[in-house]
Amino acid sequence: MAKKALLTVGGVYRKNKKAFATIGGVYRKIKKAYVTIGGVYRPCWSGGKLEKYGTKTDYARYMFAGTAIGNKALFGGGQNGTGSSYIQDVSVFDNSLTRTQAPNLTSKRTNLAASSNGGYAIFGSGYGGLPHVDAYNAGLTMFQAPKPDVGRYRVGAATIGNKVLFAGGTDAYGKRTKNTDAYDGSLTRTVPEYMNDVKDEVCGVTIGNHALFVGIETSKTSYIYMYSVDAYDENLTRTNPENFTTFRTQVSAATAGDYVIFVGGYASTGAVTSVECYDKNLTKVAAPDMSVARKWTAATSIEDFAIFA
Repeated sequence: MAKKALLTVGGVYRKNKKAFATIGGVYRKIKKAYVTIGGVYRPCWSGGKLEKYGTKTDYARYMFAGTAIGNKALFGGGQNGTGSSYIQDVSVFDNSLTRTQAPNLTSKRTNLAASSNGGYAIFGSGYGGLPHVDAYNAGLTMFQAPKPDVGRYRVGAATIGNKVLFAGGTDAYGKRTKNTDAYDGSLTRTVPEYMNDVKDEVCGVTIGNHALFVGIETSKTSYIYMYSVDAYDENLTRTNPENFTTFRTQVSAATAGDYVIFVGGYASTGAVTSVECYDKNLTKVAAPDMSVARKWTAATSIEDFAIFA
């Protein structure tokens, strides 16, 4: 979908809200326009309306990780559709929706995490290949970043400045960790102060000048749910914003303008509707509940909206 089209009027770019063509000497409104990409017609103008570009097939996988570098989206690792084997492949889609393959991950693995720091798309750890951290540049050349001290899976990943942080997770012996590793634009690894408590199934998100992490913790009640929030700034200094109001696990997060919103999850009474929200200064603020209780939601941001589905 082309969201906006611009034209120059008096040397100034103006938003082109409508497009016209002359047909038989008469101006007609153009409702849709197409270009050929890889021999296939793709919409390039739709008057601001959504257009489906079609389906790009890969193969069934889950528990994988995805991130972007340059004009490419990378999806790596995971388990096959039946869960019988782990995956080593990295599938790549460019902005023409052409699918290619990047070099394989160092090992087959699932439950990994990924994020990008502008120079590299970095895939960290994962079950089956715990210690490995693989990085891809915009040309899809693969580099092995320094290994963390403790390999783990179900980690959280977030980017702050030029650093990708991997936090928490469970090690090869099933022990939850509070470890945190950071990789900069040169793939140099540093070790920030560990999180305040061990965390598993970690959710990572970036808001303003901080990367935030929440996840399953040690037992604080008869249940083991996420409660505290760890925040890291661009200097990798750790702080702890106000705790969640409700114990929960399987939470999702996205940003809306100057706010980060954590939604849903599973508490002792089941799935919840309540929302935890922080502004860019890490101050906790009230937010309306979701319409329906749910867990494991998908989350993303578009301009000033956070969308959960």
